[in-house]
Amino acid sequence: MSRAWSQLFRDVQAALGEDPAGEKAQALAARWRELSERATGGDAEIKAGTIKAWADRKNWPACRQQRTAGVDYEKIGEFIGKAMAGPIVKYFSEEAWAKLVELGRQSTPQSRERSAQARTDFFKDLESALGENPRNKRAQALAARWDKLQESDSGGHADVRAGWERAWADRRNWPDELKLKLASSLKLSPETFDQVADFLEKIVAVYDV
Repeated sequence: MSRAWSQLFRDVQAALGEDPAGEKAQALAARWRELSERATGGDAEIKAGTIKAWADRKNWPACRQQRTAGVDYEKIGEFIGKAMAGPIVKYFSEEAWAKLVELGRQSTPQSRERSAQARTDFFKDLESALGENPRNKRAQALAARWDKLQESDSGGHADVRAGWERAWADRRNWPDELKLKLASSLKLSPETFDQVADFLEKIVAVYDV
């Protein structure tokens, strides 16, 4: 383990009482991402391997663990996860957040890529339906797809889904950075994202399960 990582672990532990969405926590999350990118070169498979190694930290060689003696890995992992999630974490209960973190650990680069592509495709189709009657067949089919996406992303856990739904319902109060990041990930302009999000709200409101 490099000195940079050892120091980061200690700095995160010293900040455990901070707000995960605050400036200090976000700076630590940025350092964590930078070190991860440097170590993996951005390779998805290598990233997956490092995640597995982190999850198996209790079995690390003694010499490796000694470099960070006194460091609480469990609390560090929980804190940095919340810091990286930023403003989203506040919409989840502690139990729901723990389940969401576990779902992330169980996922693979391939499954994450499929999930991201499914959402991108969905919002592209949603954009093409803008202006249509929210009650028509096409709009309601889109509402059904959204329902399935929400269920999939929640791993079938009602409390996790409730967290995502609270986050989505409060999207107008999201920080600009979060809105821009999500719009970009969906290959939409911020303006178009607002339009399709409002349309989605309308079709879901009249969705006939």
